[in-house]
Amino acid sequence: MSPELTDQHTTLLRALAVVIRRGRRISQRSLSGLDTRLDPSTYSLLSFLHRTPGATLSGLAGAQGVSKGTMSRQVARLESFGLISRDADENDSRSVCLTLTEAGLGLVQEMKTRQIASLRVALDDWDEADLAQFTLLLKRFADDLERADPDPCGPRAVSN
Repeated sequence: MSPELTDQHTTLLRALAVVIRRGRRISQRSLSGLDTRLDPSTYSLLSFLHRTPGATLSGLAGAQGVSKGTMSRQVARLESFGLISRDADENDSRSVCLTLTEAGLGLVQEMKTRQIASLRVALDDWDEADLAQFTLLLKRFADDLERADPDPCGPRAVSN
């Protein structure tokens, strides 16, 4: 591997670190003031259920990288807030399917609206062609990361 390519990878890793940090901050800020009972990890969980309605507790725990016990407690908490509902799994009587309630869906949509507003500020001076190219390349990169290091619970949707 050439030194130049190594420098490009180092620059990419630094840029990714900034994007991850800022992304977390944007997610935290988007939740701020919506519901004081919720913590920053809530958006990731609710967002996953938005993309994957009917997910099982095991699938959700795997996707979030936590134990089933931890996820069970988080789901029970969100269910008590009226954001998630549990329904019997038609294919497996031992399992339940999790879905967002109308309140949960509304919360995810409001958080997404706030996140998009933050992105628009950051991308305000980008022309449409640059944004389209960046979106295409970032999606390709995310897909390649999934292939190189697959999620044990299957691929996650990048959109929504």
